[in-house]
Amino acid sequence: MLFGSDNPGLRQFLTVYRLVIQKQIPIPHKNGRIVDVNNAIEGEGPFAPERSGGLPITKFLKYIYNNQIGLEEANNMIYGKGGLAAYFDTTDFAALMDSYQKGKDEKIKLVIDAMAYQISKEIASMAVAVSGDVDAIVFTGGLAYSKTFLNLITNKIKFISKNIMVFPGEDELLAMAEGILNYLKGDVEINVYI
Repeated sequence: MLFGSDNPGLRQFLTVYRLVIQKQIPIPHKNGRIVDVNNAIEGEGPFAPERSGGLPITKFLKYIYNNQIGLEEANNMIYGKGGLAAYFDTTDFAALMDSYQKGKDEKIKLVIDAMAYQISKEIASMAVAVSGDVDAIVFTGGLAYSKTFLNLITNKIKFISKNIMVFPGEDELLAMAEGILNYLKGDVEINVYI
């Protein structure tokens, strides 16, 4: 158990939750509670393989107005067809990172570096929610399999916490099932988040 009784020293940490194909959402936790979050689904935060992230809103509004784009199509530009999908017409992060590591495609290098930079900025901004007292930064999800990509981020954020943990993969359903089982066995209480 990562954040329970086995690790009582991790009071405050940033989870880069689901560093995966659709989202990179740094979520600060303090004493077992989530204390801040962005609205990644509606365009806040860094861009991702399928998300635009934060956009200059006036220019985006002018673009959709001038091109007579409807609400559904505009939403798809923000979530679903934004980010890497918009730049490269693919969300195959492994293939893009393979090209990045070969160093032959300047556009891929520029965009991947920009994505890592934006994620780093978002992580740093979320450290404010715990007054900079971050015990650990935890990366999870599919993109966490790329050591090269993680290095681009961790080189920028290691000043926040030297304790950087990586748990690649998408284990949310397993974690929820384990939590329910722990509750049913009487090992934990249900927390109410408001």
